[in-house]
Formats: sequence, C-alpha cells, structure tokens
Amino acid sequence: MTTRARSRARPSGWLVLVSLLVAAAAVFWFVRRPTPVMVTHPKSVSLTETIASSARVGGVQESAIGAHFSGTVAQLFVRAGDGVKAGQRLAVLRNDVTRQQKAQAQTAVQTARARVAQVARPPTRSEMDEAQHQVTEARAQAAQVAADLQLATKQFERSTQLYKQGLIPRNEFDTAQTNQQSLQARIRSATATAKAREARLQTLKDTPRAEDVMVAKAQLAEAEQALRVAEQQAKEAVVTAPFAGVVTAVNAEQGQTVGAKGVVDLVSEASRAIRW
Repeated sequence: MTTRARSRARPSGWLVLVSLLVAAAAVFWFVRRPTPVMVTHPKSVSLTETIASSARVGGVQESAIGAHFSGTVAQLFVRAGDGVKAGQRLAVLRNDVTRQQKAQAQTAVQTARARVAQVARPPTRSEMDEAQHQVTEARAQAAQVAADLQLATKQFERSTQLYKQGLIPRNEFDTAQTNQQSLQARIRSATATAKAREARLQTLKDTPRAEDVMVAKAQLAEAEQALRVAEQQAKEAVVTAPFAGVVTAVNAEQGQTVGAKGVVDLVSEASRAIRW
C-alpha cells in the first residue's frame, strides 16, 4: 500500500471508534438515568353507591318471641322496626285458665293454713269448760229421758193388762203405747248426743295431736307448691325480649289470641347481615 492510501484509511478508523464510544456512552446513560417521580396530594371525597336488590335481614339470633301457652294479647308495647333491649317487656298475655288456677291455689293455701292453725292450737280454758258443761247436760237429759221411759214402760204394761181385761178403751191403750215408743226414740237420741259430746271433750283433752299436725302441714306444703306453680305460669304471661335486637314483625294486635307462633319476631341487632 502506498503512503497516500494509508493516510486515507486512518481517519475512517477513528471515526468508527468515536461512534462506538458515543453509542456506549448513550447506552450507559440510558440504563443509569434517574427514574422520574410524580408527587400528588390526595383529597378526601365521599363515594355513594346504591344497590337495588331484594334481601332479608338476618342476624346471629332470630326467633319468634311468645309465651308457653296461647292467650289473648292484653297489652302490646312494640311495633315492627323498634329496637329493644334484653329483658324489655314486649307484650302481656291474658290467660283465663292460669288466672283461675292461681285463684284456686291461693284459696287452697288459705284453707290449709287455717287447718294447721286449728289442729296445732291447744284448747282454751273456756272451751274445755263449755265442752264439759255440754257433756254434763247431755248426760242429765239422757238420764231424765231414761226415767221417763221407765215410767212410760210401766204405764204401757199396766194399760196392756187393763185393755185385755176390757177395762180401758182402745185409744187409751194406743196413747200409752205411742208414749213409750216416743220415749224409746228420745233415749236413743239422748244417748247418742251424750256420746258425741263426750268424744268432743276427749278430743279437746288430746289436742293438739302430733299426727293431726303432721297431716295438716303436709297438706299445706302441697297447697303451697301448687300455688308456686300457678304463680310461675301467671308470670310467663309477660312476654320479654330474651336478647337485644330489632322487631321485624308483629304477629298479633291487642285483643287477638296468639299461640305457639309467638307475639313478635325478633332479630339480634349485633352482627346483622344481608341474606340474599
């Protein structure tokens, strides 16, 4: 190669080298260039979204609230949509059967208590004196009737003999016989009265008897237990909310009769959800 040809080739080599260096620098800058950052300032805005759909409100607890018996709604304290607290009164039911049972149980308890007081109380001095006086009087009456009967019997026997002899008329004989029979009936009655009064006096002397007191107290305990049951049933006539929640439905109005369905439907207010 001539000297002139070599001088022409050298600038072309340098140009290629410079181009490569520029390209390498451009690639290096592109890779290592800083990432641009955009700064924004957030603002609070309200977002409202409406969903139209049919749904059913449900909760942790949901039940029909009522009593353990059917009855008439005497008072109603809530309406559909009302919020209630646990233990709050919802309604009062009137049940004639439970009211009658309670009244009968109260009467039975009063009677049993009176019986216990009667058999457990010792007799007073005046009662003993009166009982003794009645016994004495009954014995005296029986003795008097016995004496009259003895006399009437003798008179009847004499009248019988005279009638057989034809010495007295028939009506006189019949009168003597009737008088004797009447006194026989009176002596039986007087004797029975005397025995009854003697038994009464002996009962007063033996009062109070332990077995009578025991029986009376047992009857009182049974009557009191029956009254407690009747009172419990009467208390159940007040319908209360078993838990806090919202009344979703009222199944009866005042004056209507409700049964096992319950007076109101109640859903718990805590953790309500939408059931599709």
